[in-house]
Amino acid sequence: MSSVFRISTPADAVAAAVLLVRYVPENEMVVFTPNAPVMAVMVCPMGEDAPIGGVPLLVPNGHPVRELAGPRVVVVFGSDTHADAATMAVLHEFSDDDVAVFQFHEGRARCYLMNGVLAGPEMVGEAVDLTAHPYVVAALLEGQVRLASRAQIRAGFSAEQFGTERAASVVDMMRAARGAFPAVGPISAAETIHREVLAGYLDSDNRGIEISDYHAAMLAAAASDVRVRDVLFAHFTEANAAVLGELWRQVGAVLPTSEAGPAFVLASLSYWIGREAVPAREAMNVARELAPDHSLGQLLERAYNAGINPALWEQIRPAARDAESDRLRTD
Repeated sequence: MSSVFRISTPADAVAAAVLLVRYVPENEMVVFTPNAPVMAVMVCPMGEDAPIGGVPLLVPNGHPVRELAGPRVVVVFGSDTHADAATMAVLHEFSDDDVAVFQFHEGRARCYLMNGVLAGPEMVGEAVDLTAHPYVVAALLEGQVRLASRAQIRAGFSAEQFGTERAASVVDMMRAARGAFPAVGPISAAETIHREVLAGYLDSDNRGIEISDYHAAMLAAAASDVRVRDVLFAHFTEANAAVLGELWRQVGAVLPTSEAGPAFVLASLSYWIGREAVPAREAMNVARELAPDHSLGQLLERAYNAGINPALWEQIRPAARDAESDRLRTD
């Protein structure tokens, strides 16, 4: 993804912000440093208590926005009230610094001057079609951005989306598959699931995937057996993370709420490995509600909150299979 943007219009600023955060914010403010040697990007919620003059803007880890290096672009995704309040806060925080403020609301983008008033002769702003903007088009084709809000993304992580009868049928198959694991052992079970289920999907991209009920049941069985699941982690890589995220999302979507938590945890893990922060968070939010005691879910949530780099996964994933091999040799 390019870190160099030519921002000539309000539409350019909005498209760049969407490309950087990889979704369409709603009632949120995006601040980024275009063309900096190391680009900094932050997102702040804009709820009822929108920032007002005198309140310093902070990044999520507590550091002031002022500490972001280089010229800054601020894009407010929200109402006029939010944009006005954010502009006041930006004026207070940055004073005469090199900063530009834009607003995106109901499909139109506007630019604010640093005296807090709208720039340009047209108060209504510039119409923006994100699906046609060149900054976004290529990323859409490559699956690097979602033209959806957080709420829309989270809605995809709902259990039992296809009815109770189908969910019950998948659970019956899941329990039958899980019952067969002890006879063959976790390593053999994981390799069979990879060969007969995962491999066919991983050879494709993540567009147009539709998992069968039988495959969903096999994956759900693996997700619910810690030893099989951990061996399967050997096949969770950054290269196939997007496909895995969509597969596990579909597994959770077909299961009942009582069984979907582990699948959504693995969807979250997959998106995290693939550097897709928002779906990783939203999947985890749902998973923690459905399965609050799930140990991997608790561990991953702490890792996200600590800002652990997903690159660490490449060191972790082979260790699970090695640990299982050592366990089998000593049993």
